[in-house]
Amino acid sequence: MEFHPDKPLSWLYKDAAPENYFKVETQWMPAEGYAESDKATLREIAVRTILRSSKLDNMEPSIPYLAVNYFDRFNSSNEIPRVQGGLENDLDLVAHACLLIAWVVRDMVSISFPEFARKRKLILENLMMVEPKIAMAIKWRLTITPLSFVDFFVGKMPQGKGIRYRTINKIIIETQDDISFTRFRPSVIAASAVLSACSLLYSNEYDRNKHILLASVGEYLDLEKLAECLKKTQKMCFVKQLRMEKVEGTSKIGEKEGTELVGEKEGTEVGETSSSASRRAGKEPMVEGGEGEIDPEEDMNFELEWMKWRSEEAAGTGRLDSPKYRMPAPPEEPKLSWTDPRFQHYGLCGICRRYGYCTSNNCNSL
Repeated sequence: MEFHPDKPLSWLYKDAAPENYFKVETQWMPAEGYAESDKATLREIAVRTILRSSKLDNMEPSIPYLAVNYFDRFNSSNEIPRVQGGLENDLDLVAHACLLIAWVVRDMVSISFPEFARKRKLILENLMMVEPKIAMAIKWRLTITPLSFVDFFVGKMPQGKGIRYRTINKIIIETQDDISFTRFRPSVIAASAVLSACSLLYSNEYDRNKHILLASVGEYLDLEKLAECLKKTQKMCFVKQLRMEKVEGTSKIGEKEGTELVGEKEGTEVGETSSSASRRAGKEPMVEGGEGEIDPEEDMNFELEWMKWRSEEAAGTGRLDSPKYRMPAPPEEPKLSWTDPRFQHYGLCGICRRYGYCTSNNCNSL
């Protein structure tokens, strides 16, 4: 069976049921308390770096999304490694290493490590030194995210198939620039995204769909956390004024078929044309077809709106060399030479003290 990044268990176990993801999903979450920690500042800087860097290769949104997931899990339990000197440079390196890992997971064929480093003016050796450290720190758990649960929840609601997957994917991915969402399980975020889309596209049917969904999957979800996450997700949709889309042919009479805008953001286009996305990194070139043909890659064909209404200055406030972000490096032990007086009591001969070795039978260095 071919490996699918969003459904890794189906690759490991041919008969893996979607319910198996609920049993292991917490292993793909940051450490508890991460959202309230001082590391939120480092995270905001890293998210900006990942977003900016992903645009250099026109990556599809799932790649920076995975990269931030890796960064959160690494950053929540580890110090930023000392490689390039200051914390700012090391943080930049770690953020890019997370993006590189995510790109490999999504698209191993087209990526070139030297080209990736050259475009971003990184030292390739440093990048290759940090990348395995991050992968090992997160125990090579690279793919279970809220996206892994979308099919499961969509199939539990009558109106689920009427919501475009692009809408659900966008809601999920847009939650990630808010660190407070890291407190929720991936399944809770996925369920909140599906219910949010349903409430905005099928408001008259929402209560019935929600009841049916919870009746069938309530045993897997913390309903209190779901209510909290759902409220935050719906608020985010309004604040960011996301475009909701229905599957063609499911609109009611009198509605504009296909799309519905949350808020009043006139002239905003969330998606791209097929031609503008045809070379997006992370997927094969799209084949333009006639009307009615389905292109599954359209499900990730939209622009990220992370940090859109946040000040650039906010991310750089405070001193990054503060101990609350990374403890000071321990002082280096002085390197002793063989001529150092402290070696004299070992009875080393003159040749040994000078050159570090000798062949004298009476020398204690043998």
